[in-house]
Amino acid sequence: MKTQTKAALFLLFFAPINAELLSASSPPIEFFFPTTFVFLTLFYGTGVLLVHEFAVRWGKGWPTIMLLGLAYGVIEEGLVTMSFFNSSWPDIGHLGTYGNFLGINWTWCVNLSIFHGVWSISVPILVMRLIFPSVDGQAILWRRPFIAALMTFPVVSFLLMLSTVVVTGYLAPPLQYLGAVTMVVLLVLLARGAPYRLLAVPGERPSRSASRFSLVGFCFSAGFFLLMYLVPFLVPFPFIPIALMICLTAAAARYFEKNLGISGNDRQKWAMFVGLEIVFVGWTFIHEFAPAISNTRGMALVGTVYFIFFVWLKMRIDRRTGSTSMLQPQQTPPA
Repeated sequence: MKTQTKAALFLLFFAPINAELLSASSPPIEFFFPTTFVFLTLFYGTGVLLVHEFAVRWGKGWPTIMLLGLAYGVIEEGLVTMSFFNSSWPDIGHLGTYGNFLGINWTWCVNLSIFHGVWSISVPILVMRLIFPSVDGQAILWRRPFIAALMTFPVVSFLLMLSTVVVTGYLAPPLQYLGAVTMVVLLVLLARGAPYRLLAVPGERPSRSASRFSLVGFCFSAGFFLLMYLVPFLVPFPFIPIALMICLTAAAARYFEKNLGISGNDRQKWAMFVGLEIVFVGWTFIHEFAPAISNTRGMALVGTVYFIFFVWLKMRIDRRTGSTSMLQPQQTPPA
């Protein structure tokens, strides 16, 4: 099997696992139900494959991937599940009323768009390129698979939208729905015109240690979810957590882009991946054993498998780079 095919299959399956299974949005008993598994795999999988392929074929970088990831988030939560507008959506809780204006759940909109941009799209692509470095910056779908993904994604999206309407009995108002469509178009146009990097060209080598990248990833992940699930109960003004979520995401992106370097940064990328994910991994054990949370049997096993995956990926990178430590900073060569 060719490396490109392996990379495409990895993205196809890892994206739904990372976004739905690890987050317990679809715990094992739901995720591995045959119909659910097929639809989630096709929806998330073709979505992340199309983002990767468009970014590569346009000759773009991570700003484009993130913007297309935001567009994917709007498609999923605005056009398919319509949770952006449905204040009775099962997972929305307090955010169905907090920050609701003009029939739109604004706090939920911003949070879920960023969540999908990072954890549903960007993280799977980052990990795929760590496992298969030879395809970094290259297309992994030939013409026919690319066309198949391009046709599958809207069909699956439409079927999932119909299923949502049947299950919830909710259909978004036409004006709000049109607004979500417009937002998707604008984000795609922004992604198409985005520069390869937002900042000045970084140094050749990473300027910070792997442990620092892991810490920043963890702080971003933990802070992001505190802003979603805790701050709305403490601050009566929804624009504050919304602004803080945007600023936190921008600050983390700036840090990673500025300090990652152009090459010799696999250790830092691995550490960043672990930092971004470890909050979710810890929560899998809470989901498993918290008596107030139902239907989450097997989540501890999911967390354990992720720990094993972290170690396996570290060992793979060590063998490739000849490194024995992930914690020492790489030195920038003298000018």
